[in-house]
Amino acid sequence: MFGSTVLEVGIGLIFTFLTVSLICGSVTETIATIFSWRSATLLTGIKALVNDPNGNGLALHLYNTALMHPRGDGTATSTDDLKQVPSYIDPKHFAQALLDAVAAGQTTVAGIKTAVADLPDPQLKTMLTTMMTHTGASVDTLRDHVAAWFDAGMGRVSGDYKRRTQLWCFIIGFVIAAFLNIDTLHMAKVLWQNPDLAKGIALPTDNTAQAALAHVREAGLPFGWTDERIAVWTSCNYKGCAVMVLGWLFTAGSTLFGTSFWYDALSTVLKLRGSGPAPAAATAPAPVAAATPQPAQPAPAPAGGAS
Repeated sequence: MFGSTVLEVGIGLIFTFLTVSLICGSVTETIATIFSWRSATLLTGIKALVNDPNGNGLALHLYNTALMHPRGDGTATSTDDLKQVPSYIDPKHFAQALLDAVAAGQTTVAGIKTAVADLPDPQLKTMLTTMMTHTGASVDTLRDHVAAWFDAGMGRVSGDYKRRTQLWCFIIGFVIAAFLNIDTLHMAKVLWQNPDLAKGIALPTDNTAQAALAHVREAGLPFGWTDERIAVWTSCNYKGCAVMVLGWLFTAGSTLFGTSFWYDALSTVLKLRGSGPAPAAATAPAPVAAATPQPAQPAPAPAGGAS
């Protein structure tokens, strides 16, 4: 009974966290699309990568090329003039655009090295010179090294973008938790007292925020603003209010793990609930002994014998 109760409480909480994560993910993705977070983050990362924080030098030159910004017209005089900035750039395209920008028309490693020596940025000059020292006379190998360098830099940019979206997910999750009163502590208490509330929860087949929220309502999980919960605030129950806010914070914190984490966790826990003791192996019936065939009796000879 104890193990079953713990399992049902876990299923109810995990499903709730999955629902909140789905809602936060949808809202955050909508905000990111409206405000072009990905393309803006990528532009900021490239500015930092080529040491052009103001975006009026090498970074602007790169974004005015068709390789980096195929939808642009190549006439922007500042990064503010860039329209429809891409949210993804192929590392090989960046490498080719960078080499074209610094090589001054040179097509050999020796010529590129001469052109790089005139770069005003000492860090970029040292980096490219070191790469050319290790690549020998192969321009293709040099291009691959530059692409790998860009890829590594974009890995850090992706990390910055992830932390930014996680912060917004937490903020949105807290607002949703407060608006819908999704209090983790209260929900765990009610589920512990009534574990049957989580019996009808199954792995969602439609991974949308609307479907998950509808499933939570159908399951009757304890969230929302009932008269009892409203009374905690209207009666100035400071301790109860503080505990409720703490429960909202736990709910908002669950969004930091992401939708995939809670989906996999729910799948695992539901499998534990569905698995029970292995059924006893069925005893095979004893084989029925087959009757031993008797040899056929010879037919009696006809009277009078053979002629």
